[in-house]
Amino acid sequence: MAQISLGQQEFMSDNDTYFGTDDSSCTPDAASTQLIFTDILNFSTTVAESKEKKTKYKMCAWTKDGAYGITAANKNYTLDMNTDGDITERTE
Repeated sequence: MAQISLGQQEFMSDNDTYFGTDDSSCTPDAASTQLIFTDILNFSTTVAESKEKKTKYKMCAWTKDGAYGITAANKNYTLDMNTDGDITERTE
């Protein structure tokens, strides 16, 4: 998640906005995970698809009012990280 957060900073400097859905939350799935790999971490589509299939967590990103959040989830846990780097954990 820290690497994605750093990628958000770079995305902001390049695009004058953070990457993610325009909301204060998101639901991680395969498509949103691949978008993080391609749009934030700059992997090719082929590499992103491969990494998404291997990762233990599905991820997504949201942005609202100049802030962003990253959510990563698997069957048992959900992790949320905000702009300040604060991480909260929830068990399912």
